[in-house]
Amino acid sequence: MPPIFYIIMGPNGAGKSTFGKLHTNGLPIYDPDKRKMEIISYLSSLNKKQRKEFYPAYTHDMFNEMFDELVNDYQKEEYEELRQHSIEQHTDFALETPFADNFGLNEVMHFKSKQYIIHGIFFGLNTVEQSITNVSIRVKKKGHDLPIQSIEWNFNQCYLNLNQHFDLFDSILFMDAQNPLTDPVLIAQYIQKRIIYIHADRPVWLDRFTSGSR
Repeated sequence: MPPIFYIIMGPNGAGKSTFGKLHTNGLPIYDPDKRKMEIISYLSSLNKKQRKEFYPAYTHDMFNEMFDELVNDYQKEEYEELRQHSIEQHTDFALETPFADNFGLNEVMHFKSKQYIIHGIFFGLNTVEQSITNVSIRVKKKGHDLPIQSIEWNFNQCYLNLNQHFDLFDSILFMDAQNPLTDPVLIAQYIQKRIIYIHADRPVWLDRFTSGSR
């Protein structure tokens, strides 16, 4: 059986990090936002001697001036190594992303080109206000923060982007994350090129996918 690429999608604050791991058969999920925070913390903690060992061509001032670029380069190299190792070993891989920009789309196409089964898990919310509120709650619990503009953009684009690229997926689970007091509920499934409804109550956000041709 071909390996599986799990992609955990949806608006910020919809529970992807908390509940996504319940749908990947125990496979660790690469979360770019969380990992970036860890890299920032790690590089910031380096003393002058360690900085010189890791980045011999950089002075102290250069290290500080180029810090954001160093973080991005570190993460890019690390992620590509993890991805390549998984592909070479023909093992499953799991990624978390809103699926609001080309990053998630490109990863789906990349793994598909390597004969992976593409399995999506989408966590949905009805409104951007819910997304903003949930991120605020996450921050109070020491989670990572995001600018409101990013939350709003991710909210709108993740629905549009997925709606335009259903055909790249072999299957998708749709999880309703409306109630913050309960676990997300499986309400529909995309399989064999059509959506199958599992739950009688259909949230507003699901209509973003099921209206029109689907």
